[in-house]
Amino acid sequence: MNRRAIGKLAALPFVRMPAGMILVGVVWLGSLILIPATHAIAIPFVGMVTWLAGMLLGMTLRTLMRTDTLLLPDFARILGQTGLLYALVMIVAPALFLFGVTGDAQHALLMAAVQLLAVALGLASGTGLRITLFVWIIFPLVGLLPADVHAILLHALTTSYWVPLLAALLAALLLRFILRPLLTVSDREDDDSPMQAIADGRKPANMASGMPQQRGFIGRKLKPILDATAQRNLERSVARLRKRPGAAARMSVIRAVLLPHDNLQGIAINVLVTTLVAGLYFTLIHHGDGMNVGFIASYAVLIGMSRFAAVGRGMVKMQPNLADLYLTLAPQTHAEFQATIADALLKLVAVTTFNCVIYSVLIAVLLHAGAPAELVLTALIVGVGASFGALAAHLVGPTTQTGRILVQMALLIGAMLIYNLVLWLMHRFGVLTGGLAGIVICLPFGLGAWQYARREYLTRRPCFDAPLD
Repeated sequence: MNRRAIGKLAALPFVRMPAGMILVGVVWLGSLILIPATHAIAIPFVGMVTWLAGMLLGMTLRTLMRTDTLLLPDFARILGQTGLLYALVMIVAPALFLFGVTGDAQHALLMAAVQLLAVALGLASGTGLRITLFVWIIFPLVGLLPADVHAILLHALTTSYWVPLLAALLAALLLRFILRPLLTVSDREDDDSPMQAIADGRKPANMASGMPQQRGFIGRKLKPILDATAQRNLERSVARLRKRPGAAARMSVIRAVLLPHDNLQGIAINVLVTTLVAGLYFTLIHHGDGMNVGFIASYAVLIGMSRFAAVGRGMVKMQPNLADLYLTLAPQTHAEFQATIADALLKLVAVTTFNCVIYSVLIAVLLHAGAPAELVLTALIVGVGASFGALAAHLVGPTTQTGRILVQMALLIGAMLIYNLVLWLMHRFGVLTGGLAGIVICLPFGLGAWQYARREYLTRRPCFDAPLD
């Protein structure tokens, strides 16, 4: 019975996220081939892939840790045995393989410690702990250390047995910090819908997670401010509707309900926070003369398009809340209600494009780019086309968690590639010709995808059921 339960629990990540786990598993097995060739490349590369695998495991674990699950007989023991099984595969097996190939006990212990620490960091990321943000702060700080300190650290990594021991102790403390709240049986409040749809307190159950979305210090401080701006924006929209009733004023109220934080004050706050973080990053990390400005500038589109990750979740999670909006609007047909929702979400295209342009200007200033106009114009062209395409994909795309993640990843990667393509066209054929070519590439695709998605969305009946995933 325990073997069957352990097998089902071990296979759960592959059931929940089959594409991600299979892809990571194939890359992880392939990375082991590097071990006989070079340890210096193999150990960090395998650790990076293990971190990704740990993140997927953490996402699955987060969905599993609910009160009803924790109260099952022998659940904690079976979960521990499943964890040991994964530890044998992800931590012990690579270390033994390295030792068998090279006979180097020092590097084998270092491999085991790196794997354990990577799993711990991955679980922390997957379960939503903000402690992993400190890792990205440590990396640039290490880059600022003098060359002599780098040499000492590298010598310690390759010769000292204390380094693997310290890494293992750090991983153990991190695992305790992760698992202790997850294994605590308590009632937890549901987290807010990503799109903050108003439903008079009747929120959908958090089907995708047994615990609320955790916010860091900045998030806890910003949320009351954003909520206050959203409330003021809603009150102003309602006042305008009462003073001058009309279709535009009515749509303004609907958008204030569906997209409360996408108002002028909320956008300004998000841009300010992003500016401070980006400024700190570029201050700590000094890019060399051989840096690819276009590739770095494409992160402006990546940051701007990340807004649609919340849209993908919100389109599913706000379904029960739409019943209140449906009764309030009292549409004549289902298609009329669907058209209202689709048109209200068009505001995201303007917001995302504006963010892409602002972030592109910021990056151009921080990088002291030689042709900032090209970077900004490319962000404008790609931002418009990619926003229409992303909105179309999330409007009629997959509703499962895995499907939404894959769609968002494809959108982000595609937007960055197209950004670099349009920027190359401007460099090669000039701003005017390259810009026109970029418009021909981006806008027809984005607008065509949006028109198709809107027509498809209008044919669907409104769904008010709580999501199962």
